[in-house]
Amino acid sequence: MRFLLSFLSQVKEDVVIFYKSDFIRLSEYSKNIGKWTRNYFLNKFSLNHRTHNSISIYEKNHELIRSTNKQISKKYEDNDAPLLDLYTFTISPYEILDIVHVYRQDELPSLQNSSTYNYQRPLNPNKLKKIRENLLTECDFIFPSNVLVILSKECKYMKDGDGNSCLYIPKKYGSISVIDGQHRLFSYADENVKLMIQDDCKIMVTAVYFRTDEQEIITKFSARVFIEINFLNTLWQGFGKN
Repeated sequence: MRFLLSFLSQVKEDVVIFYKSDFIRLSEYSKNIGKWTRNYFLNKFSLNHRTHNSISIYEKNHELIRSTNKQISKKYEDNDAPLLDLYTFTISPYEILDIVHVYRQDELPSLQNSSTYNYQRPLNPNKLKKIRENLLTECDFIFPSNVLVILSKECKYMKDGDGNSCLYIPKKYGSISVIDGQHRLFSYADENVKLMIQDDCKIMVTAVYFRTDEQEIITKFSARVFIEINFLNTLWQGFGKN
C-alpha cells in the first residue's frame, strides 16, 4: 500500500482523469464538428498542438478596429472589474476553428443574482443543422451579428516590422474563447459546408481583451459578459412576441 501511494504521488502529474461526461461530450463533438474536435480532445490531456506562428489581423485585410481602456461593468459589486480593449474584425472561420475554445457550464462561475440565467450547452446539434442548411443553400449567406469572443493573455496588439498595427493571436487551442455565437461559428465546422463556400466566407468578430494577468478575474468577467448578453437576448425575444 505504501509503495502504491508513493508511486501515485510520483505519476499524478501525468495522469488525466477522463470522466464519462467528458467521453459523452467528446462523442457529441465528434458527431457535430468532425475533425475540428481534435484540439478539444488533445487539450483534455494537456497535449496542446501549437506552432510558432500566429494569426495576424490587420486593419487593411481584416477591417480591424480597436477601442481601448473600456470597462465591462460599473456596478459596485464589480469594483475589481479590469479595463479592457475591444476589437472588431472580419475573418474566415477556418482560420480560427482549430483554436477556439467553447466555455463549458462548469467553467463559468456563478455570479450574484444570475441564477435565473442558465448557461447553455456548448453546442446544440439542432441549431448547427439548421444554420448549415442556410449555408449550403445560400453560398453568399453572411451572419448579420458578430461572434463575441474573449482573447487570452497571450494575444498581443503591436506593430509589425513595417510599422503596421496588428493583433496577433497565437495558433494554440484556447487563444480565443467563445462567449456568444458558438453555433454561428461552428456551423462552418462541416466538410460539406467548407466544400460549398471554399475560402470566400467571412464572419464578423468582436473580441474582448481584459487588461489583467489574473485568470480568475478574466473568467469572472467572461461570465459577466455571457450573462448580460443572454439577458439582453431574452429581453429582445420577449419584445418580439408582444
